Amino acid sequence: MDLSMSGVDPEWVLSGWRLMLPAVAFIGVQLAWAIQIGYATPQLRTLGISDALVGVVWLAGPLSGIIVQPVVGVWSDHVRERRPFLVGGVVCTVTGLLLFSNANTLGGGRRDVALGIAITAFWFMDFSINVIQGPIRALMTDVVPPHRLARANSYFAVAAGIGKTLGYTIGGISTSVPLIFGISALLVALFVLVTVALVKDAPGPLVVAEEIPGTRPTLMQLVLEPFKAVFSMPRELSRAFYVQFCAFFAWFATFIYLTHWIGQDVAGGSPDKPVGSNERRTFDYGVRMGNVGLALMAIVSIVIGPVLPMLMKRVGVRTVWVFSLLLMGASMISTLWVTKIWQALIVLSTLAVPLATSFTIPWAIATSTLADNPKRGAYLGAFNMSQSLPEILTSLLGGPIILLGHGRIAASLATGGFVAWIGAALVTFVKVPESLHRSRNQPLECEEAQHGEMLDFSDYSEID
Repeated sequence: MDLSMSGVDPEWVLSGWRLMLPAVAFIGVQLAWAIQIGYATPQLRTLGISDALVGVVWLAGPLSGIIVQPVVGVWSDHVRERRPFLVGGVVCTVTGLLLFSNANTLGGGRRDVALGIAITAFWFMDFSINVIQGPIRALMTDVVPPHRLARANSYFAVAAGIGKTLGYTIGGISTSVPLIFGISALLVALFVLVTVALVKDAPGPLVVAEEIPGTRPTLMQLVLEPFKAVFSMPRELSRAFYVQFCAFFAWFATFIYLTHWIGQDVAGGSPDKPVGSNERRTFDYGVRMGNVGLALMAIVSIVIGPVLPMLMKRVGVRTVWVFSLLLMGASMISTLWVTKIWQALIVLSTLAVPLATSFTIPWAIATSTLADNPKRGAYLGAFNMSQSLPEILTSLLGGPIILLGHGRIAASLATGGFVAWIGAALVTFVKVPESLHRSRNQPLECEEAQHGEMLDFSDYSEID
């Protein structure tokens, strides 16, 4: 985006240390996802839902990613106001977090009522987080000059690591779900409102009238535009789309089942036993250790993050991407033979590498390709479907796979590992954009290099 030609007053343009301000809200988004990943499935199981139906409840994530985020992206493109979506989204997210964690109390001792409240709050929370997520990314591209996008995106990568680490760490310090979610709700609100207070919307319309007839798009146009964008996106994005599809089939299996796997399969506990029983305490301990392991994974991914750009420049983007997906597949398949918590923690640590690449390389391709595109909100929302659509498959297939695996949660994780290997094979067909490509012997040629900066692959994405 050429800020000098877009009618944006320089007053709104971010530079220097202020480039990190949009990323502050992303800390809150990733914290919310982390808490949900760490405790949603165990909490639902303790309220009486079966392993086979847990995945159905998790359909909230991909459906909200497919419906809410693209529509909000297109809508905010047309009104060119991102901050109102952030405020509305964070209010609803906090409400969902508090309702979900206190469902048992609100249910008045009736398990069926409590489960109904929890499921409703879970869906409300997922949809609300997606309302925040899209406009944050779009706000960043609105107010950051093109030659500073790589730097701004690198702050998002750091913010993602901080948010995940905070969320998983909070989840590992206690087994009190209301306390964990209450602290998280407070922090999510704080981080998002910092961005709202310190970053102003760029004035002026983004989408011209000729692109969509009428001064205001209809609801049908808002819904259909991102779906049409899937089929009209640039080739670099479409090929990366398929790789990300496979990667997120695998990732969503970990989002749904990983802490539950440690609590039940590895530790040997049971969420179905009464509170205070040895089996229930063992399960709760396993879930807490699962959150510790996820925090460890997030910390390692932060450490690896600065090394990845140098490694990509030396051996190539495709090589790093393929290796990470092969490692992810091997780690997830190995869960079939893990019997000790310390072994599970090692598996989680190895997932730090694919975590760093899955949430950087594809989105680096997307943001570099769409930086000057006036419909980037629609295209980025469409690309987000590469993560949402496979999550639907994982949600629907996870339960039957566990049943076929004689009740072993690891069966679903291992299946995700095999799909990650398919994604590794598909990487060979992806054409890396010139702005992100550098051979071993050629100097970096990109807009960032022309401005005296090293290319930074530390772009970002979300867990939805």
